[in-house]
Amino acid sequence: MNRIQGLSLALGVALLAAGCDDDFLTTLPPDQVASELFWTQQKDADLAVVALYNQIQGDVMTFRMEGASDNAWAQKSFDSWFTIGNGSMDPLNGTVNGVWNTAYVGIARANEILANIDRIPTISPVALKDRYKGEAAFHRAYHYIRLVNLYGDVPLVLKPLTIEEGEAMTRSPRAQVVDQIFKDLDFAASVLPTTYSASERGRVTRGAALAYKARAALYEGRWQVAANSAKAVMDLNMYRLHPNYAELTRYAGDNSAELIFTDVREKGVRGQGTFGSIGQASLLGVSDVTPLRELIDSYQMKDGLPTSQSTLDTPAQPYADRDPRMYATLVFPGATYCGVTYNSLPGSKAPDEVRKDFNTTSTGFNFTKYVDCADRTDRGNSGVDFILMRYADVLLMFAEAKIELGQIDQSVYDALNAVRTRAGMPAIPVGRTQQQLRDAVRYERRAELVLEGQRLFDIRRWRIAEQVMPGQKFGIDWSDRGVVKKWIADNRSFNPARDYLWPIPQRELGLMPGLTQNPGY
Repeated sequence: MNRIQGLSLALGVALLAAGCDDDFLTTLPPDQVASELFWTQQKDADLAVVALYNQIQGDVMTFRMEGASDNAWAQKSFDSWFTIGNGSMDPLNGTVNGVWNTAYVGIARANEILANIDRIPTISPVALKDRYKGEAAFHRAYHYIRLVNLYGDVPLVLKPLTIEEGEAMTRSPRAQVVDQIFKDLDFAASVLPTTYSASERGRVTRGAALAYKARAALYEGRWQVAANSAKAVMDLNMYRLHPNYAELTRYAGDNSAELIFTDVREKGVRGQGTFGSIGQASLLGVSDVTPLRELIDSYQMKDGLPTSQSTLDTPAQPYADRDPRMYATLVFPGATYCGVTYNSLPGSKAPDEVRKDFNTTSTGFNFTKYVDCADRTDRGNSGVDFILMRYADVLLMFAEAKIELGQIDQSVYDALNAVRTRAGMPAIPVGRTQQQLRDAVRYERRAELVLEGQRLFDIRRWRIAEQVMPGQKFGIDWSDRGVVKKWIADNRSFNPARDYLWPIPQRELGLMPGLTQNPGY
């Protein structure tokens, strides 16, 4: 939110919607467009609601967010995610500012719809108006979930603002914002449909509203609300696990019954460039975000045991016999992807040799999620959708909430084991303690949801970030004249008195005197 948002965001939806009409802006001065011409006919509402989806930021909420967690490294020092990951970010950080602004633009667009849609004389069918209101309420909640979990207390804006009102904003208590999130999602769930036609794929549904309520409650430790909301999604009987985990973040998974909410992309229309951004150098990718050794080491062996306990783990084959999700997520020395054998070993002189040049991996690993081989010759124009919510996450949220409540019954094991066995891992036997099950669900969330934006929030809500984030990070093992060494990657710090929250952007503090900064910045 900046100084001109009180005016520019009030007009933003109308101006965006008007972009396809050459005569639209010639009738009245720009500062009169919204009040004089917009919100008079049904197509105004149609265009305004569609504009909400442009603020979703699928790339930020998936693979970019991963680079600020212990799973991955945004390895290029000019990247604003680099400083977020290593604990040196400040209030001038571009991502800190961009995520805040994008969220408040989305909130402003939602507020415009909710404040003005009733001015339109007729919307047909009648239920469509309520659906549009539900979509707006969902999007407002979606952005506030991100804001409170990154910045803490934030301004709660529920109506269009004038410049003066914007400048007078202060931070609202987190609990108040969360209560509003629940209210918005409850309303959305009451009016949104469970499905849409194929032509409207990607629009928010009742299931998405319920699932996001579960996520918001999980982040807050409101376990009963999270369990109830996740169960409500399960009871819709609309979703099921996709049979092939590896397909989910590739074209084969775009229409899967597992997907609940996605940032829909279309090649040639609204493509995305993840192949080029994180793909390996031998496929002409530029390795913006690369896996850390800590992620690889976290994957269990295929017998369900950690590497430190399994007899399957051998030094001669350090990547063999692992959780199949590892092979669907990343490449390591000796792996083959898109017909190319990956060799990142130092001195190999191969295209993927670690730190061979600016665009090769700096850890010796590369991600393959969201890297579909069909995009190999069109790396910046992928039509693979970004996953924002899927049914496996709902099952894991349900299991975690029930575990934390001490309500451990067969439904907990069923939810956990549905996710595990789909991936090809052995089921968790009945009779585990609460702590064992807590460890199990935390493992599942890490292995299952890599590059889906959840790890950053998980390590913070579990309050383990100060354990897993700081210190020297590593990449591949390599042999230096017969001596096995770990490749040195990022060296990070994490100050628990400061780094559990991002700073409020410096520009906002200057424009809104009533805002205060988070501690330590």
